[in-house]
Amino acid sequence: FKAAVYEHVPVLQETQYAAAFVIQANLDIFEEQVQIASTQGASIIVFPEYGLTGLGWGRDRLREIAEEIPDPRTEDSTPCDNSNITLIQRSLSCMAQHSEIYIAVNMISKEKCTITEDPDCRDDGLYLYNTNIVYNDMGKLVGRYRKWTLFYETALDQPKTVEHDYFDTSFGRIGTFICFDVIFAPPAIELVEQFDIDTALFPTAWQSLIPIFQGVGYHESWAILTGTNLLSSEIHVPIAKFAGSGINIGGSGATSYYFDDDILSPPKLLISEVPVHPPKPHAAELPTLPNVDPDYEIFETDIHGDTFRMVALEWGSHEIFVTHENTSCYLNYTYKHKDPEELLAFGVFQGLHRDAHNYYIQVCLITKCADSHNPDSCGDRVLQSNTVFESFSMRGEFSSRYVFPTVVIDGGYPTGNMSDWNFTIDPTNNRATIGFQSEDKPLLYTSLYGRMYERD
Repeated sequence: FKAAVYEHVPVLQETQYAAAFVIQANLDIFEEQVQIASTQGASIIVFPEYGLTGLGWGRDRLREIAEEIPDPRTEDSTPCDNSNITLIQRSLSCMAQHSEIYIAVNMISKEKCTITEDPDCRDDGLYLYNTNIVYNDMGKLVGRYRKWTLFYETALDQPKTVEHDYFDTSFGRIGTFICFDVIFAPPAIELVEQFDIDTALFPTAWQSLIPIFQGVGYHESWAILTGTNLLSSEIHVPIAKFAGSGINIGGSGATSYYFDDDILSPPKLLISEVPVHPPKPHAAELPTLPNVDPDYEIFETDIHGDTFRMVALEWGSHEIFVTHENTSCYLNYTYKHKDPEELLAFGVFQGLHRDAHNYYIQVCLITKCADSHNPDSCGDRVLQSNTVFESFSMRGEFSSRYVFPTVVIDGGYPTGNMSDWNFTIDPTNNRATIGFQSEDKPLLYTSLYGRMYERD
């Protein structure tokens, strides 16, 4: 089936505009993109997190545009057939019905509460939720998901229990979650393993951090490991590092993507064919890592708050073995071309990554450093690379079977549907490997990113 995602530049975010006026302006843009996607044969289109409001609204302003959304599991709702339904729901339902396409949109929903009966109820007597809603091609509400893993969203509320939202279609079982949710087991991994979804709808406002946490790279890696299509729609605000959408096929990676962090870069609609039932990643038994004489110097550098143990990659062909606690990383590489003004390094980290919600990671990483004369720059943001590997094999031993593989090349782009690399996971022994071979693609970074969910 054909899937579409729209990387949206929200308009009229400034507070001097009436909230309803801002919402209508963005809805008009959504309607135009729905029509384009439908004309090109797409079955579903996904819009980004905060695509209707833009970023940074406070609770008072969000309350103005929040709507009560029924639970589609217990109540039938086709707002296009009911003139009494509020603006956002009716507009989206009619877009879906008239264009005969599924539509997934992120919005703010509300639910009334009473302070005297509910100690968690706020003074305004409402719960406000970051919410995905999905309408089918007849305009009927089929999906409602309220974000579980809020990311410094103090104006909003967390549901009392995690929600697993999914529904069945002619193009497979579809689930939905939002942005930071993808880092954790509930609900993202649970939707895959407990509810057998084929495709995940993923509105996001993802602040891309290079290396490791860049949106297009990490989202592709999630699709590859889980064997689940991930339709990732990013809000486009490059000045704040919000950029990078993708249509990612389970087991094989990005078939279509967009990443442009120029502050004047435009929004973009992506449309691609994806399989109804995507393949799983290649799984096989992998050998233990080989012993390597440690005749190289190890240095430490900070990458997004985590202290990595790293080794500079010298010209030629070499083997490197580095460890940190229970994580072991091995690299066998051959350079084809090394820019003398560039430094690449290989390293390892295991520990609790501290963020809005702390989470435990085990990482093997090759990355280009920002300054060839300064190893401390190996965690700094950089997007350009001229150094080409003839080949490399990076392997890791972890304490978890959840190991997400990423290869990102010059410019901050995926290679395109794993055209130059392969990934093998050994879930029995918690081992994984990436093999990369390219004649002309300079490497920016690559990682095996392990997650120990039970230690979050």
